[in-house]
Amino acid sequence: VVAALAIQEPQPLFDPYALRTTATRSSGSLVIKGVKALVPQASSAELFVIGVMVEEEPRLLVIPAATPGVRVEDDPAMGIRAAGTGRVLFEDCAVPEENLLGMSEDYRDVVRRARLAWAACAVGTSQAVLDQVVPYVKDRTAFGEPIGYRQAVAFTISNIAIELEALRLVTWRAAARLDELGARHLDRPV
Repeated sequence: VVAALAIQEPQPLFDPYALRTTATRSSGSLVIKGVKALVPQASSAELFVIGVMVEEEPRLLVIPAATPGVRVEDDPAMGIRAAGTGRVLFEDCAVPEENLLGMSEDYRDVVRRARLAWAACAVGTSQAVLDQVVPYVKDRTAFGEPIGYRQAVAFTISNIAIELEALRLVTWRAAARLDELGARHLDRPV
C-alpha cells in the first residue's frame, strides 16, 4: 500500500500547529474540509496520513484515497520533481473516528521528522545544483578561457560548496539529536 504524509498547506508562512484543515465530529464519523499541498506521490497514494485540527488540537488522520470528497491535483515543486508532489483537496469527506492516529504529541513528533526529511531533500537538491554547475563553469568559455577561471565565479562556486556542506552537517546533527530524543522517549540506552 502506497501512503503519503500530508501536513503542508498552501499558504504563506505555514504553521503546522495552526492547521486550516479541520475534522469535525458527526455521529461517529469525522468530516474533513481543507487542502494539503506538496504531498509526495499524491497521485499514486492509496492512503493519506494527514494533519488536521480536531477540537482545536492537531492530530493525524488516515484517509483512503478512494474516499468520496477526496480530490488530487498536480502541484509540481521546483527541485523535487521526482517526489511527484500534488495537492489534495478534502471536501466534506467522512471517515470513521477510528481513523485518528495517536495523540497530539505524536503529531508533533511527525512534524519534527518531516522537517528533517525536507532538510534532507534540500541537501540533495543543492548537491544536484553543485554537480551541474561545476562541469558547466569548466566547459563554458568567455574571453578565451573557461568562466570558472574568473575569480568571482570560482568564489561563488566555492560558497555554494561551503553552504552545502554546512547544510549537510546540520541535517546530520539534527537527525542524530532526533534519534537520541526518540531513544530517551522509548527508555532505550543512547
